Amino acid sequence: GGGGGGGAGGGGKKTPMRQVVDVIHRIQWDDDLPTERFAIGYLDRFVGIIEKPFAAFSWEDLASVDSRTVLAVPKHRFQYIKYEQEIVWDKRVQLDNFFGSRGDGTTIA
Repeated sequence: GGGGGGGAGGGGKKTPMRQVVDVIHRIQWDDDLPTERFAIGYLDRFVGIIEKPFAAFSWEDLASVDSRTVLAVPKHRFQYIKYEQEIVWDKRVQLDNFFGSRGDGTTIA
């Protein structure tokens, strides 16, 4: 449940950074954003950060996939998303140049 709307509060608060699921959904459903140009860096518990092409991931419910044959990673492990060679969303430094919610206001979506 829950998830408030709220309005535009003028208290000088930072805009909340858009979540990684918002970015993923936009890449999946926007025909102007070719999935082959995106990559995701995720945190592996043993190795550290690993980068794979967007298309390598399974977006099904994690409980329903065979993790031995499919790359199924919990979304909270995603650290950054790259478009071509540029990081456009990065949880580690609170950067969102995908939607423009954090950073210099640059957007690609």
